[in-house]
Amino acid sequence: MFKMHYTCCVITAMPAPKSIVHAMIIFTLAASFASAQDASPAQESSAAQAASSAGREVCVFPVVDLSASNGPADAPAGGSGEGADRSRSMFSALSAELAGARFQLLTEDQWRKAPGNASLSPRDFLDPATAVRVAGSAGADLAVTSFYSVQQDRILVSVSFYDTRSGDFAAGFMRTWRYNLGVYSALHAEIRGALSRLDLLPVAHSGKPAPREVLLAALTFTGPQEGMEILLSDGRSAGKIDSGKLVFPAAGIKAGEPLLVEKRLAGYHTAWQRVRAAPVVSLSPLARSSLLSIEADWTFGQLIGAGGAVRLYFVPDFSFASFSLYPYGQAPASAWGNWLYHLDTEASLGTYLFFAPDSLVRFGASTGIGLIYSLLPRTDPSSYFDAYLNIISIWGELNLGRVSIFLRPEMKMALGMFSPNLLGTSVLMPGGVFAPVTLGAIYKW
Repeated sequence: MFKMHYTCCVITAMPAPKSIVHAMIIFTLAASFASAQDASPAQESSAAQAASSAGREVCVFPVVDLSASNGPADAPAGGSGEGADRSRSMFSALSAELAGARFQLLTEDQWRKAPGNASLSPRDFLDPATAVRVAGSAGADLAVTSFYSVQQDRILVSVSFYDTRSGDFAAGFMRTWRYNLGVYSALHAEIRGALSRLDLLPVAHSGKPAPREVLLAALTFTGPQEGMEILLSDGRSAGKIDSGKLVFPAAGIKAGEPLLVEKRLAGYHTAWQRVRAAPVVSLSPLARSSLLSIEADWTFGQLIGAGGAVRLYFVPDFSFASFSLYPYGQAPASAWGNWLYHLDTEASLGTYLFFAPDSLVRFGASTGIGLIYSLLPRTDPSSYFDAYLNIISIWGELNLGRVSIFLRPEMKMALGMFSPNLLGTSVLMPGGVFAPVTLGAIYKW
């Protein structure tokens, strides 16, 4: 059996013209080759590693696209479209850094010519035993496998380095980045770091005793949510949780081996979880996916009243449209004055800015338009209308599952559009001192 290691980077998709993206990739690759020619004192450890790897041969197998619709994107030199471009870019990054570390890269023709290798598909190399066998049959010292999977706005990437003589996992990394023009630079840096940590057998050494292994006949996944589907890192479904557990034949997997599993359940957010192989593997529950929630709130400066709102999510638990009502009263300034009654209505658009739906703390922002109807009894006129713009509201939220508590400062400006009105054109400052601040609770369906 062979150790596996997975590299995960979740990147928020950011649309950009392909020509710009390709130019940045080429620039980054060129910079990485240039940097390999001019090592600074801080790169002494990398230089030492390069010296120890000089002349060693390596097989870099195709970067495999495990997305739901990947097309012909697995081969580094073939295919077209965004998936194939991404595969080639990742393959080029691996090849460039290995060449910079003075490894000798074997071509696909070289490692495919051994008997039995020509018929293997790119996905076959996700099996560490197959990757090590093929690389070893070609005389390589190192085998490199990798894959990625695009799900909605995120991309999952995995890279593994194996010593072909011992069959052991030799190096790896796990990182998460936001997608921007610095992603490929960061990717190159992580690959260089992994190469500097390579633990390969000396060239003169014919092998070392294999450590004692505990092989598992089956894995039992346990979880609190019935019907939750478990998928392995290669996209295969292990099955669904039934009566609190799922027994999956492990085919001799090594105890303690790191695994990355995907969890799915209708009405809940899909999530990945890193675990280690064991007779019993406990899985954390998924966060419920909400399309509707109601809000109850109370605003400082409008104390004699209370409000509510309905949120309709067009991206579950992230982006929404909100419709609110807030009736409140205003006490007279003197015993002979009249009470003033208001009804504040608002329509707004909002989105969460940071952290996943199951995070304990979340932050968001919204903007919208509103109308305050005011009634002053026993006066002429007695009705007033003040339209306003909610320029921006930014809130922090304590997420307690189905219920959340939030605090939301609001910046609003009266527009003076209707006549008669009470506020004219002005920034809304209750009491003339501070901007409105709303404290409230949300219940999610």
